[in-house]
Amino acid sequence: MGVTCTGKAVVEYLGTFPSTISVHGNSKKGTGSEYVKTCATTKEKINDRIKNEPPRNVYCDMVLDDSMDAPRNLKQEIVQTKGKPPMVILYTDDQLKDIKKFCLTSENTSILGVDRTFNLGACFVTLTVFKNSYLLRRSTQLSPIMLGPLFLHWDGTCQTYQRFFSHLRTKFDANFHTEVGLCDLIIGSDEEKAIMKAVQQSFPYATQLLCQRQLEQNVRRYLQHKVGVPDQLKNEITSLIFGKDGLINSKDLVDFELTSMEMSNKFLDM
Repeated sequence: MGVTCTGKAVVEYLGTFPSTISVHGNSKKGTGSEYVKTCATTKEKINDRIKNEPPRNVYCDMVLDDSMDAPRNLKQEIVQTKGKPPMVILYTDDQLKDIKKFCLTSENTSILGVDRTFNLGACFVTLTVFKNSYLLRRSTQLSPIMLGPLFLHWDGTCQTYQRFFSHLRTKFDANFHTEVGLCDLIIGSDEEKAIMKAVQQSFPYATQLLCQRQLEQNVRRYLQHKVGVPDQLKNEITSLIFGKDGLINSKDLVDFELTSMEMSNKFLDM
């Protein structure tokens, strides 16, 4: 059954659970990964269990055993909570592999950035980004920022974010055996407490960093409200830290330490 609206269609699949596995009917090439529609009883089991169990436990029990009752095609994971609109987690296998390659290995130290949008209507979109160090932009000679998994949700509570991060943690553990390697993960975000707490709960060994803009704002507020320095001096200090040739752009640890000592001596009597 298809209903066309503004050039798009909503399709409902009907029928019995297939006895053979085939490629999805919408596949353009006719080849690809095997597709099996998630059984209706499986969805009912998920809805019943998440009322009393953490989503991560339900996921582990139903997916990792690889049984016929397990949810399939989880590149689009729908999280349903009673009395609330569904939340959707979107990603591809290639995105997860790239995060492992660039964020979960000691050879690459890309930060996994997390940010929530505020201007896309009632539904929030929390996105993740990382740098692909295998590529360089010709104009800047810097690695491009790539898009990672997305999360569509309706509130900004810690519990909501935890469902997103715990799902990613489960996928990393199951597919890449990264239980120990997660210690190398560096996650950057703003100062939103719900995100920081959810990250801590799902990735307890990861390093959390605040974005440069957030740190600069914190320094400016501290100098203005706690120390009470004049605006001219406040601008000078923030420029020495966050400017083009500032502390955060030190070439290495030695350069960082020397610059820190010079700044400390300069403002010692402040």
